[in-house]
Formats: sequence, C-alpha cells, structure tokens
Amino acid sequence: PLLYSTQWTHLVYWFSSSNQYVPANSFLRYYPYALFLAYVVLFVGAFAIRYTRHGTAERKGILVSIVVAMVGLFLNIALNIEVDYSALFSSLLLVYYLSLYVLTAKEDTLTQLLNRQCYYKDSVRLKGQITAVVSADMNDLKKINDFEGHDAGDKALVAVAECLTTNGTKSKRVYRIGGDEFAIFYLNRCESEVEDDIKIMRKNLSKNKHVCAFGCKMVQNSDVEEAI
Repeated sequence: PLLYSTQWTHLVYWFSSSNQYVPANSFLRYYPYALFLAYVVLFVGAFAIRYTRHGTAERKGILVSIVVAMVGLFLNIALNIEVDYSALFSSLLLVYYLSLYVLTAKEDTLTQLLNRQCYYKDSVRLKGQITAVVSADMNDLKKINDFEGHDAGDKALVAVAECLTTNGTKSKRVYRIGGDEFAIFYLNRCESEVEDDIKIMRKNLSKNKHVCAFGCKMVQNSDVEEAI
C-alpha cells in the first residue's frame, strides 16, 4: 500500500509529468531496496533449509540469480542511478516462485522427500556420480494404518523420513518411491562411508518404534539400473 500510494503522497518516489522516476528526498527513498533485501534473506533462508534435505541440484542457478540481482541493486545505490527499481524487485520474486515451483514438483507432498519421478530422472541424470543405491523399506505400515488409523500411518512415514535425512549430506539424495518404500542415491561415496551412514540411520530409527529393512548395492561401472 505504501508503494502503490506513493505516486500521490510522494513519500518514497513518484513519476513526473515527463515520466521520469523521482525518488523522495529522505531516507524513505531506500525503502524499496530494504524490502528487496528482506526478500533476499527470506529467499536464501528458505532454500538453504530445502537444500539440506534435497542436495544441490538447483543451487547453481539460484546462486547466479541472487548474485546478479544483488550486484544490480548495489550498483544502483552506489552509482546513485535514479531509475524505477521495480523490475529488479519483481525479477527476484519471479525467480523465487519459479524455483519454489520446480522444487515442489520434485517433492513427495507428505514427507517432503524427493518423489518417485525425480528418482528415475536422477538415476539417469546423475549416472556418472552415483556410487551406491540404498533401499529402506518400512515395516508394519499396514498394521499401523489398520489399528491406529491413517493419520498415525502418515505421522510414522514422516518420522521415518526425518530419520533418513537428519544426517543428510550434499552427496546423499533421499526419495520416497512408494507407500512405505524409500530409496537413497549416494554421490561419489565409498562403501565404508555408505555403511557408516546406514548405521546412523538405524540409530535414528531406534529412537522411536519404527523399523526399516535396508538393502545396499555399490554401483559398478556406472550401471545404476543394475544396482537398483
């Protein structure tokens, strides 16, 4: 509301009769930039949380978008260029929502793990990097659904997903590929590192009543399908 009404109040900026951008002669002239920086902080924070769970697939594109936008902002302020800031602000929002949409399309809606479609795409896209495939099959989900209700079953799946991702690393991608079935790709990790991580996941699971059966296969000669 402040920005929309400023054309008439002249609190932040206005456009002259010759359509020139005129910033206010006060500290409020920097309000749009402060708003922009606030969105940058929210943007980076939200995606940092997602990347701890999902890995680094989109990190480069988003990083480039942020850096370019920030450089444009600081040049605008440093060079005292009096132009309409809105394209810069709108561009960041556009990048934010497009990136959010891309990540949401890859997610399982219940557990927020990567979904089955992403699993099969990554098996091809990351073929040269995947060194191990791990399956984790939750036990007794049907029993929980039948005797405690589907809400309890959903909570159990979320709890298991957290146990599989609590110790998440940049080289580990966790997927929900079925009702009670999970899968993990390890990127550029040796067998001992994968075994150590499975021990950590088992330890996480032991803190609650849920149990998973694990299977592991190291990838030989980039044959991911054989390992799966």
